[in-house]
Amino acid sequence: MSYYGNGSTKIFQGEKGGQASSLANSKESTGVDLLPRSIDDLYRTMSDAIIAEQAIYTLNTYNKSLSKVQLYPRKVETIATFNNIEFDCLVAHEGKFYVASGTTIYEIGLDGSRSIYLDGKDLTYNDGNPINKISQLSFDSNGNVIVYDDDNKAIRRINLV
Repeated sequence: MSYYGNGSTKIFQGEKGGQASSLANSKESTGVDLLPRSIDDLYRTMSDAIIAEQAIYTLNTYNKSLSKVQLYPRKVETIATFNNIEFDCLVAHEGKFYVASGTTIYEIGLDGSRSIYLDGKDLTYNDGNPINKISQLSFDSNGNVIVYDDDNKAIRRINLV
């Protein structure tokens, strides 16, 4: 997905090293609203996408919704909304979305199901400093969680496997 200064969002398809073509454009009124209403909100908005089952699933932190975009024939459906959670960061990993809110990491399935994946309050850290807020989230090649703890200015690996 790419944002353009003219107020549109596009979804592209392409191969590494090749030419990409546009699959969908928010200006086409397809029902996918990925854009915030103000420039200030734009800088706080996060989106990620997963391609599965002949569709593109998008999770957007501005409108707090999980959408399924079927390209042929064009159909957009909102799978779930998450109005009761504040998103601090978002990442797609192995067919699921992971969002952090404070010290809690939630796993969101493509069907909209949400469960607690990891509660940071339950963890013990080598330096003894607790995490107050997860600012960035990723996974390493072994499936361990990597987080950036902005309060302690620390990158932390949480071994799960």
